[in-house]
Amino acid sequence: EALRIRVKEEGARLTYKGPKLDSETKSRIELTVRVDDPKALESILESIGFSRTAAVKKRRTKYALGEAVLAVDEVEGLGTFIEVELSGGEDWEDQKRTALEILARLGRPKSIRKSYLELLNESER
Repeated sequence: EALRIRVKEEGARLTYKGPKLDSETKSRIELTVRVDDPKALESILESIGFSRTAAVKKRRTKYALGEAVLAVDEVEGLGTFIEVELSGGEDWEDQKRTALEILARLGRPKSIRKSYLELLNESER
């Protein structure tokens, strides 16, 4: 599980990322809210015992493919990754199957379950 504060030109958001839902993907429930003052939020979280673990810097380009969104992420210190995002109508197992099929069609049949934060922490060891 993780909390993330993301600051972009359009504004800031706090996201709770729940536990991973399966052993094949990094799929998880995410709950997001807009934040007016990310610095104040960071101070509040630190005051109740949370600590900042790392800052992940990435550049994301999005592409539409049917009902899916393909996010091509260039992550500083790690390289380039493809993330398949699906939401809405289908049940979760159907979404997972669709995401894995898309990755296979792109020649990327292997799914990486670790988050960018986990990968960055490993690379620093």
